[in-house]
Amino acid sequence: MARCGMGAQGSSGTAQTLMDSFLANAQSQLYWAQDWKHLQAYNDKSLGVGQNQLDYPDGCALNRRVLRIETVQNGQWRNLVDGIRTEDWSLMETPSYPIRFERLAQVLIYPKANAVYTVRFWYVGDLAPFSADGHRSSMDDDMVLLHAVSNAKAHYRHPDAQMYQGQLAALMAKMRGDSFTTQGVVRRDTGIEQERRPAVVGRDV
Repeated sequence: MARCGMGAQGSSGTAQTLMDSFLANAQSQLYWAQDWKHLQAYNDKSLGVGQNQLDYPDGCALNRRVLRIETVQNGQWRNLVDGIRTEDWSLMETPSYPIRFERLAQVLIYPKANAVYTVRFWYVGDLAPFSADGHRSSMDDDMVLLHAVSNAKAHYRHPDAQMYQGQLAALMAKMRGDSFTTQGVVRRDTGIEQERRPAVVGRDV
């Protein structure tokens, strides 16, 4: 409010409500701008025999920003391929090791498991609450403030709105550069699907 010349209005009234909304929207817009490294985490879940659905991990249950899913087969970690094809449903009920997954209300694994598997979710974590004075932003506070101020100044048609927008663009470029490393880019749908073993009567069916 001080940046917009409203510091004397105090913490009540329509202007304060509007400023709060600018801050909340700033964090949300920045959150979806990229897969920020400082919010990334992983969580292991157990896929049981005959099971092919898993809940999203608690850390990403709200926005479900899953980056990739891995599992252990014969002691080796490997990626599951993102996307279940139409033809895969013909063998969904034939138990085997996990190969593919689909993001639905739950995560659907193809095919149903023939043993117990550890499934590792890599994801961008959900934002922490940011609606009260005591809440801290999950994003960089300078970036959130600049985003909110630039929107507020544009809303009130202040002549220096573009200056703040330029500062925000420069800061975001720096933060994005810091967030990515040589191994920081996650490419989806590039997993190589392993050849599925033939089903053996008496063992698999």
